Amino acid sequence: MGWIRDNADAIEAIGTVVSTAATVGAILAIGYQLNRADHAQTLQAARVSYQNHLNQSLAFPSLAAPKDECGLLVPAIDPSYGTFMEQLTYTAEQMLSVENGWDSTFTRRLETHVQYVCLMGREMAETEQARQLLDRFIKLRCPTTPTCKK
Repeated sequence: MGWIRDNADAIEAIGTVVSTAATVGAILAIGYQLNRADHAQTLQAARVSYQNHLNQSLAFPSLAAPKDECGLLVPAIDPSYGTFMEQLTYTAEQMLSVENGWDSTFTRRLETHVQYVCLMGREMAETEQARQLLDRFIKLRCPTTPTCKK
């Protein structure tokens, strides 16, 4: 007992250090778990958005692959088509922000909407990843003279 009494201050200091280290470790672990849970939730929401877009494409094939895209744009953008394209853009923003490898998927989805993308430009997108995708698409696909005339 004499040894414990003689070293009580050192033992208490070691106990405090161990307790502090355990607390810091727990805080870091909680932060990590919260970040992982948030990412999983965001990824799930993005996938649901993409699934909804695919369902809309099946339900409205005339919007998903219009035979006369200019007819939906001139003299004014058809509201249903505008909404469809906003939903496609929103879905692209979500997927591109949470998971790599979706660029080619959304580039293919935009192929049937060249005139709309060329008319609206990069302002369609809110996120930088989606703007970069649109910039690449516009550079490759948009003619210098618009095809759809008002």
